[in-house]
Amino acid sequence: MAAWLRDVSQYRNVFADYQIIHFYRWLRSSNALLYDPALRKTLLNLMKKLFMQLVAEFKRLGAIVVHADFNRIIICTKKRSLEDAKVRI
Repeated sequence: MAAWLRDVSQYRNVFADYQIIHFYRWLRSSNALLYDPALRKTLLNLMKKLFMQLVAEFKRLGAIVVHADFNRIIICTKKRSLEDAKVRI
């Protein structure tokens, strides 16, 4: 799994991305032959923890979280243009 994440993030490997997507789909399907509720619950808890850390990081950076779920996060940054939002070093 870590190799798939590395391949996706560093090398933009679409096949590794498909593997991650299908792995999660297999894991959440109770019809899968190797379905394990404990494994699914563990992964869901890790996902929730990471999600909460991501939302907290947006808040720490000054954004207002308008809506957030596992599929979408909508934030308000109070910036009117892309130029205003870019970090200037």
